[in-house]
Amino acid sequence: MHRQLEAVRREFPPDKTVERAIDGLHKNEGVWRKKLDEYLGAELCRRWRVRPGASPAEVRTVVVARLAAVLEHFGDRTLTDVFWVAYNVGLPRDEAAKKLDGRFRRLGSGRTKFDGQRKLFTQRLAESVGRPLPPLTPAELHAARGLLAEAAEGGKPHPVEVFVDPVHFVLSWFPEERVCVPMVGDDPLVASLGDGGDWCCVFTSDALLDSYRAIVGELWSQVRWRSGRQVVQDAVRRPVPAGVLVNPSGVLGAGTERSLSLPPAAARALAGF
Repeated sequence: MHRQLEAVRREFPPDKTVERAIDGLHKNEGVWRKKLDEYLGAELCRRWRVRPGASPAEVRTVVVARLAAVLEHFGDRTLTDVFWVAYNVGLPRDEAAKKLDGRFRRLGSGRTKFDGQRKLFTQRLAESVGRPLPPLTPAELHAARGLLAEAAEGGKPHPVEVFVDPVHFVLSWFPEERVCVPMVGDDPLVASLGDGGDWCCVFTSDALLDSYRAIVGELWSQVRWRSGRQVVQDAVRRPVPAGVLVNPSGVLGAGTERSLSLPPAAARALAGF
């Protein structure tokens, strides 16, 4: 264990360029600043796994997804609102959004009131880059794109709802999402949980399915890619309607941070029944 900690310290030592980038990321236009990758610097891009040569939109998406991973630890809606306004995620692209004070005025409050909360989030963000981070999943990147693009459009979820009301957010994107479905014959792989009912298993990437296969073995005969809508329709049309497990873990009680469960009632709503 001591050797592992030393290896992490050597690979992720304190770095002043990283600290400066994190400390000032909320300033000016936030995640919409020009040349965002240059502002982050090579070391923070490496830690966040920003692809070399990535487009500005791709860099911004990765940054928002990394912020989101830290934000998930906060359950207070006020904190969530403040941090997304601070970093300029999902707000209308207008003059008011170009400065931090203008963004905070959208909350009907002054900047000073929230600076302590913003500093707390900045501290957590700095702590998160001091250790290896897992690759972002397609679902996490999809959610980040939605946060950047959809909030200003009428009738779409406010960006904070992906964290404080995840079911509402899932209802907005899952039907069109393409997911990897392991099949047993003509039916999707089903996990039977006894009194907990039956659950169809799907994955948002080949890599996550491969990780699951490495633990449980290959329990299926083929794999198909289907839309989320097709998956939930098949699940609720079963003789006994099933729920849907997105990215289930192959280890009981572990790896569930990337999992999502859609019980039969939620699956029925997504299916439009």
